[in-house]
Amino acid sequence: MDNPMAMKGCVGGCGCLSLLCFIFFIIMMSAYSHLGPDDQVLVKSSTGKSVVNGPRSHQFNPFQSRDWRKAILVNALQYAVVQQELTGDIRHEAGPQLLFLGAYDVHKSTALKLILEKHQYVRLVDAKTGFERVATGPQTIVPSPTEFAPNGKEDAVFVDQDTAVLVQDKESGVQRLVTDRGVFIPGPYEDIVAVRNLIHVLPHQALILRDTQGTMTVYSGAENAAGTAFFLPPYANIVRVSWSSYSELSEAEGQRADAPARTNSSDPSDTGKVLYSHMDLRAQKAFYNYEVRTSDNVKLRLEGTIFWQLVDVRKMISMTSDPVGDLWYHARSTLIQAVSNVTLSHFMSHFTEIVKDAFEKDASDGFYENRGLLVTSMELTRYQCSDPDTAVVLQDIIRETTHRINRLQKQESENEVEKAKLEAEIVLEQKRTELINTQALNSRLLAQKEGSVSGGRVAFSISSFIDGLNESNVNATSRVELYRLHVQQNSARQDTANLVSGEASLYVAPKEMDLRLQMPHSTVQELELGGQRAEELLAQDSQLRGWMRTWHGVSA
Repeated sequence: MDNPMAMKGCVGGCGCLSLLCFIFFIIMMSAYSHLGPDDQVLVKSSTGKSVVNGPRSHQFNPFQSRDWRKAILVNALQYAVVQQELTGDIRHEAGPQLLFLGAYDVHKSTALKLILEKHQYVRLVDAKTGFERVATGPQTIVPSPTEFAPNGKEDAVFVDQDTAVLVQDKESGVQRLVTDRGVFIPGPYEDIVAVRNLIHVLPHQALILRDTQGTMTVYSGAENAAGTAFFLPPYANIVRVSWSSYSELSEAEGQRADAPARTNSSDPSDTGKVLYSHMDLRAQKAFYNYEVRTSDNVKLRLEGTIFWQLVDVRKMISMTSDPVGDLWYHARSTLIQAVSNVTLSHFMSHFTEIVKDAFEKDASDGFYENRGLLVTSMELTRYQCSDPDTAVVLQDIIRETTHRINRLQKQESENEVEKAKLEAEIVLEQKRTELINTQALNSRLLAQKEGSVSGGRVAFSISSFIDGLNESNVNATSRVELYRLHVQQNSARQDTANLVSGEASLYVAPKEMDLRLQMPHSTVQELELGGQRAEELLAQDSQLRGWMRTWHGVSA
């Protein structure tokens, strides 16, 4: 102890040891850590890896490497894909959770869970075993690490009266048509090949189906007043027919827009043909534009319309693939033959009869009947000469014929107007005759009435005059004679009054005046007779005057 060198050595050793302890304490304190709730420390050493999860305080080995990382928050709609580094296995960690990975875990990704509604389903295929399972909603699904959904979430099919589902079994390859109403979800190893709608065939339509054996079935709406409807069966296809189309004419070129030369191709995509699935059974029309020659070698272009109808689909499908084309070319051949046997002048004056005869011959040869067609009429609407010079002559002929027809029609119109005028005058004269006859009849009736009234007055006057003389004891003959004298005197007085009031000259004959001239050769006897006659007349006049006074008194 008394040795100073020993003391110094002891103090130096203690100082070094203290320094070493302090350094060791500093190093150890630097490896001491506090971990939060989502903290994780991955410790790597020569012997392997380990993890320390929070929340906690931990003294780590300062001589080992440490990696700080956060825990993975997985919510309720997610799952985490984690892979084990040592084995390569993958597992899914479903949320909700705060995921702390293992020492050898690697976080690959975070994915959404499969949320299925009530009308949804998902097909999951195990990539390791090949097994399938179908999960239906409503539920939330976390697939296994080896499962995948090739089609994702799918909607179920609602099967009703207008919808059916064609399903194929992948194990047997058999197809079946599901028509039971409700929500359809396929099972494992079943695929929905197609959702098929109800096929409606109207009363004027027909449709052809062909199965795998080549057998064709015809569905015709004409068999039922309301048409028919069906679902396309499994392994059956709708036969689409490719027909030539002659329903339009090109005004620019005077020929069909889809000319026959363009329909020679059998390719359905050819613009001269149209694809049909539903064939129309109603009357249809096809325009034609034929070039023909007459017997005097005049080239004509004929345009018109053919009205036809499909009546037997089975015959048509067994005999031809293009009934419209057959119709068009056969009618062309018939018209060429008919026109080639007549001259131009005969054709111009009888073209209607020529086309009609050609149509009747065409319809009776059985060509259309064998193909299930019915041709109702063939009409010629226009014809023209292909040669320009001949066309000019033909136009002159047509113009002159038109003028002649117009003149005839004009004359007929004038004749009809004149005829109507004469008929109107005849009717007017007849009415005038009826008027004259009616007026004459009315005048006669009026005169008869006036005569009847005047005659009644005269008869009453005569009756009163004669009845007034009953007391004079004069016979009836004398009373009538007296009335005659009375009328004569009244007439004479009236005539005298008329003469006095007018400017007329009076000429009186001796007989009228009742004068007697005294001639030299008159005898005394005659004078005596004259005197007696005068006395008698005076007596009669006095008697008449007395009767008149009596009659007037009776009349009053």
